[in-house]
Amino acid sequence: MNRKLRNKLPIAQRSLVGTKIKRNVVHSKLINKQNVFKSYYDKKAKEQSLLKVNQNVTIRKGDSWVPAIIVKICKEPRSYLIRNDKGQMLRRNSNHIRRSSIKPIVSPNNVLSDDDDDENTLDDDCESVLDNGKSNTDEGDSSRCEEESEDNAGNSHISVNDANGATRPKRSTRMPGRFNDFFYLL
Repeated sequence: MNRKLRNKLPIAQRSLVGTKIKRNVVHSKLINKQNVFKSYYDKKAKEQSLLKVNQNVTIRKGDSWVPAIIVKICKEPRSYLIRNDKGQMLRRNSNHIRRSSIKPIVSPNNVLSDDDDDENTLDDDCESVLDNGKSNTDEGDSSRCEEESEDNAGNSHISVNDANGATRPKRSTRMPGRFNDFFYLL
């Protein structure tokens, strides 16, 4: 494949013979390049310290960091089994874990046993957070979600309660007249 292509112009036959590629030479050049890259990377890189069992840490949850405790070190590299503040057992890579002095507050009703696989989480749409940081899912919040679902189904004007208890108006919507003879479910 490493030869000049044939064409109608006169050319010497020795120019058409390809040169052999020496596989060992190419491989050794690749290894040398990789070693150079590694040496430059290792100049500023630090050795990552290992975390211990029962150590307080914070884990990444979206853009925020949540307190947790390391329960077990997994056999895979940089992998840890942790328990978060809701009592859930999670497996995370060390990239998503930071050391911390903050102890997670685990309430007894949220603690999961080790043989439970399901997660005890509240519905995010129906959960409101009060100013003091505690979550609340009382009857007012469930009625708020019911009102939102009724608003989506009907054409009436409904006020929706937000997190601080104030009501705000919602726009009433109507189906276009050309769809009056159609029946559809939302």
